[in-house]
Amino acid sequence: MTSPFEQTIANALNSANPQRVLEGTVANAIIQAGFDLVGFNKAVGLNGEVGEIDLETSNAIYYRSNKPNFS
Repeated sequence: MTSPFEQTIANALNSANPQRVLEGTVANAIIQAGFDLVGFNKAVGLNGEVGEIDLETSNAIYYRSNKPNFS
């Protein structure tokens, strides 16, 4: 894995939090598929008050939710 987020992704993969492990797994898959990961667990707003972008490429933002989507 070659990414500026390498250590952050490794920390996520080794987390006790299954949601963080999932984010790390998806980040690895994005990198291995050849996409440019430009953001990982990036806080949005002052001190993250708005929220967090889980994964970001130059073309998409990925948000992991543990709630079902009924749309």
